[in-house]
Amino acid sequence: MYDIDNLCFIDTETLSRADLKATGIYPYSADPSFRVMIVTYAIGDGPVQIWKQDRAHLGAWLDWNDAPDDLLTFLERVEAGEAHFVAWNAAFDRLALSRGIKGYSNAKPEHFMDAMVQAVRSHLPPDLASAGRVAHAAIQKRPDGKRLIQKFCVPPFADPVEHPAEWDAFTLYALDDIPPMRAVWQATLPLSDLAWQQYWASEHINDAGMPVDVEFAEKAGELAIENARRADFDIHRLTGGAIKTVNQHVALCDWVVARIGHMSEAVAILLRDVVEEQDEAGDGVTRLETYSLERSRVEDLIAYLERIGGERGLTDDETAVLEVLRVRAFGASATPKKFVKLLPMVSEGDRLRGQYVYYGAAATGRFSSRGLQIHNLARATVGKQDVELAVIDKILDGASYDDLTQYGPVGRTLSRLIRPVFVAPDGYKMLWADYSAIEARVLPWLGEAFGAGPVLDIFRENDADPSLPDIYKQQAGSILNKDPREVTKAERQSHGKVPVLSLGFGGGKGALFAMARNYGASFTDDEAGDIVEKWRATNPWARRYWDDTWEAAIWCMHNHNQLRPVGSRLHYVYLPDYMHGTLACILPNGEPLLYPMLRWEMRERKDKATGKVEVREQLTYRRGYGRAALWYGTLVENAVQAVAGAILKNALLCLHQTHPQLVVGHTHDEVIALCPTPDVADGRAALVRAMLALPDWAGGLPMTCEASESFYYTKTID
Repeated sequence: MYDIDNLCFIDTETLSRADLKATGIYPYSADPSFRVMIVTYAIGDGPVQIWKQDRAHLGAWLDWNDAPDDLLTFLERVEAGEAHFVAWNAAFDRLALSRGIKGYSNAKPEHFMDAMVQAVRSHLPPDLASAGRVAHAAIQKRPDGKRLIQKFCVPPFADPVEHPAEWDAFTLYALDDIPPMRAVWQATLPLSDLAWQQYWASEHINDAGMPVDVEFAEKAGELAIENARRADFDIHRLTGGAIKTVNQHVALCDWVVARIGHMSEAVAILLRDVVEEQDEAGDGVTRLETYSLERSRVEDLIAYLERIGGERGLTDDETAVLEVLRVRAFGASATPKKFVKLLPMVSEGDRLRGQYVYYGAAATGRFSSRGLQIHNLARATVGKQDVELAVIDKILDGASYDDLTQYGPVGRTLSRLIRPVFVAPDGYKMLWADYSAIEARVLPWLGEAFGAGPVLDIFRENDADPSLPDIYKQQAGSILNKDPREVTKAERQSHGKVPVLSLGFGGGKGALFAMARNYGASFTDDEAGDIVEKWRATNPWARRYWDDTWEAAIWCMHNHNQLRPVGSRLHYVYLPDYMHGTLACILPNGEPLLYPMLRWEMRERKDKATGKVEVREQLTYRRGYGRAALWYGTLVENAVQAVAGAILKNALLCLHQTHPQLVVGHTHDEVIALCPTPDVADGRAALVRAMLALPDWAGGLPMTCEASESFYYTKTID
């Protein structure tokens, strides 16, 4: 734990002509107009201090040479590695203090610790005002802050001299940031030294940024705008003028349901809720059904109608619905619009920076992603690499919307070209390596004590000899009663990969259907039930692991502060004095997953198909702005993803220590690097070496990764 006397809690109020929401903090702070107006700070437990100017809107600067003596002295300690600044969303204040004030351009990630990261790890909300309320901070943020920010921080920038009363109120608002931040920091469990080292490595990756082909993004963005316009036109045409735009969700849903009402399975796909109300006369019940065209349901219904079309053909109405759904799927998708969204976020050197949030996923400790959401880029491609490059060249050459229709729906084509927007600059290549089936490996590794050893052996044997059937073929063979060597590529995907990735956390048919959408697989309800049953029959260790996890959680709630093992690699403990009672899962690396404010409560659960409401007691915990139910599936899934995330963080830290300029991005199971072309072989070897250098605590976990390289980021390379 860091001595509070070595911490300075600090916050800034800034102005810039750039739109922070649209650009993110890097372009915002790089704008020539960017200035710091107010700095508030408190060293250790000391009083809150303020350093300010009222002429920033005229281009005036604060200067570190004129900073208060105590702050200047503390800065010297920070630069000497003896102390740290603590800020909320620290990257913003790090850039503000180094770019918006003269005289301190050497602000490094290692100079800062992020109070938001520590708060979110305990499931507090990510905004300071809400987190302060949860922590019962004595001073809360003032409610008029947003109005005052609009007045002084956003163009046309009100002059503080002309608005003295509001400027005084804004100053008080700024002063109010420090007490709740300090209160939250002191009320939450400290992060370990290792966690802060990983955070600093992550911030260096944020500073490096992914290289962007701006010209391609601009031209693809123009096509995305045209795609949205045409989608509205097609919806209007296909519905005979009944619906004017693709985003008229309710009207479009009603139109679809009216034409497939005779297809009970199709209607059930869109059913969102059922409410039964007593008639006014009191002599009956009215059943009210509501439907949804959310993306997952649209994809499921498209797959269903395509299957029916192959079996018996579709009527005119059914065909019209299928066409409308396809327009909806690719015309209402936000993915093509990412090209337009991307452009304002690109900063100096044509880099996309600041995309990662360390510990952004509180339940697992994994990174989350902001801005373009690099973690969630489409994996599908428009074809093999020659086709992909041909499409990209057409777009760069100014292809029209109609020129691209030969490749299918234009919205879908654009959605599958998001990855190639990242292109290495001249003289460089992009490298990336991803862990092979990391979660499918971690799950049986955690459950080895319950009999999962044979599953791990499959991985070990396949890693040693890739010609052997892998885990997905083995599982598909068990489900289909086939020799694994005879399992087809499609069967490996549908009956192997989909169940392996979806059923390990206690889920049933719903989990299977959700995963199937990601891989283009489709099952009937009976087929899904059969797959779930056979997966569980061939993996009996999983049920034993789930049950023991739940038994451990309940046991800990009755035996405070006592560790209870689950298998040989996880421990649970209940901490009654932390956050009004917190269940902690101690991972193999010693880091905790926290479930704070744990309690039993009566909750309603509605069967969406029947409308019947069941009231039952559930274990819940505080999560962000509300509460979430806890069951063995959640605990198991979180532990697996946390271990997988810890392995990725270990690799990122190793690479930062040995090759600090190499890594520019990552996803849940992949590290992305940028390397000078002459050094590609060495860079690739370093990438793989770091990813496979598992920490001591991961002993016995079979792991492999696959590396690729190209002048751009793509999934077309086998």
